[in-house]
Amino acid sequence: MKHLRIWALAVVLAAAAMTAAAQTVVINGKTVKLPVLMKGSAIYVDAAALAKALGAGVTLDTAKKRLVIVTAGAAQQSVAGTGQLPGGWGEFGKEYTLGEGSSRMNIAVKSAEFTGSRVYVGDRTFYPKADEKLMVIRYTIHNPQASDMSASWSTFGFTAVDATDQNREYSQWVGAETNSQKLDMYLKPGQKVEAYTYIVVPAAGEIPKLIVLGSGKSVLRFDLRGKVKPLPAPFADPGDATGSTALAKVPAQMGVWYPTGGFDFRLDSAQFTAGPIRESTPNEGKRFLVLNASIRNKMRSSESLGWSRYSLKLATSEGNAAWNQWLLQSGRDEGVSKYLDPDEETKGRYYFEIYSNETPQTLTVQEAGDCRPLVYDLSGVK
Repeated sequence: MKHLRIWALAVVLAAAAMTAAAQTVVINGKTVKLPVLMKGSAIYVDAAALAKALGAGVTLDTAKKRLVIVTAGAAQQSVAGTGQLPGGWGEFGKEYTLGEGSSRMNIAVKSAEFTGSRVYVGDRTFYPKADEKLMVIRYTIHNPQASDMSASWSTFGFTAVDATDQNREYSQWVGAETNSQKLDMYLKPGQKVEAYTYIVVPAAGEIPKLIVLGSGKSVLRFDLRGKVKPLPAPFADPGDATGSTALAKVPAQMGVWYPTGGFDFRLDSAQFTAGPIRESTPNEGKRFLVLNASIRNKMRSSESLGWSRYSLKLATSEGNAAWNQWLLQSGRDEGVSKYLDPDEETKGRYYFEIYSNETPQTLTVQEAGDCRPLVYDLSGVK
């Protein structure tokens, strides 16, 4: 069909149509009847009818006054789509060039690691929610050009592909390893800088693939299976041998500091008292459970601390006890409401009123912002 030439009238005049007669036409050995008009030595055939006989699609474009014919072969060849970006598989520690022409830069991905705690870039602090973990990528940027080149968050892009084939884009926050400040500098010819960034990924499971994109369209792909440093305690789920799954809730012990988000929390003690607290004694048949805690600001900026920084839930032998939403100072029955500077620590008291015949079971402490909660076993409190 590609070599068949057809002289056809796209528009047949009414007078010509009156004199056109059905003629036998053989197309690739197949006999069909088509309206044909003979005029002198010229033979005219109805274009739409011939196209249909050839198995082509026919559309009348009235706006542009034309007949559009698409053959079967053309339809098969016009499949829409974009090919995968070119690029090979990379190895940790090996340097590669990405980009085109004067924008080319070298990268070596050194390592990848999971964390359930914090990542700092400049004066910003980043931490995962309860259903997330962070994957930290450590790499070098090396200028191969004969002129100064910019090194910043946009020099290379990173995409993690999770176990469900979902793309997880990097945070676009890049720090310098030497001082954890935001990376934004010019590299001299041949100069190299150590950098890191992070990607928010699901709490459960491995991350099979990392894609690194430079300027232009070239990419590097890394098979991460078995190569990402596992989660450390206390975040790692012991049921996952790969160390890639973060616990939804962290089992905690008294007297131990735990990162809970932007702050650290330590439950120092728990005991019963008949009060008074805030000039009140427990109602008849009840008692106070007092929880003494230490709280430390681990963010790079001054942050407020009040009763709403943490939410508490107490499960007892009789059900759940309601928290009164008080955080009291350790030495006075006054509420805590102040700013903590970076690394500043303070102490405070939480308390519940529960029935005298019920015993506490577990205490759940969660920092605001859907952070990963701590769970304490209080069944031994007397």
